[in-house]
Amino acid sequence: MKLTLSQKIFAITQKCSTIERKGVGESSDPNKPLYSYVKIEDVLDVVNPLLKRYKLILQGSVPKEPITHVSKFGAVTETLVEWTLTDVDSGETKVYRVPGAGSDEAGKGIYRSLTGSRKYAMVLIFNLKFGDEPEEVQRATDVPEARAKKEERNANGES
Repeated sequence: MKLTLSQKIFAITQKCSTIERKGVGESSDPNKPLYSYVKIEDVLDVVNPLLKRYKLILQGSVPKEPITHVSKFGAVTETLVEWTLTDVDSGETKVYRVPGAGSDEAGKGIYRSLTGSRKYAMVLIFNLKFGDEPEEVQRATDVPEARAKKEERNANGES
């Protein structure tokens, strides 16, 4: 029996595990210097094998020009992406419009906005669950180690 696109989405939703927050970001609040977040790689690790198994393709397109806002705090690029989920077996498609926003001093705001949109498209389409709340994950003892990792990534040109 062949599954419809909606049935495949439902099956993937049922099979997806909770995604651990492995990313570490720095907060502007001095009382909460760090927070945890889910990285795109962690979402892809869970979703990509299931997309392959169910023969689904997720493709993005940007229907209108991204907008960049510049202020004294830096530049933020906003993008609206249309994500098309295609069932290879039937050709059936569903389209999802998911915004993204990204900021970066090195001119990578557009790419960060696209990555954010992609990550949240998968989160919304497949109803993904994240582990612990970000505020509960970081403890005071985690701060020096997490800051050192962030500084190392920045030194290596990673985002």
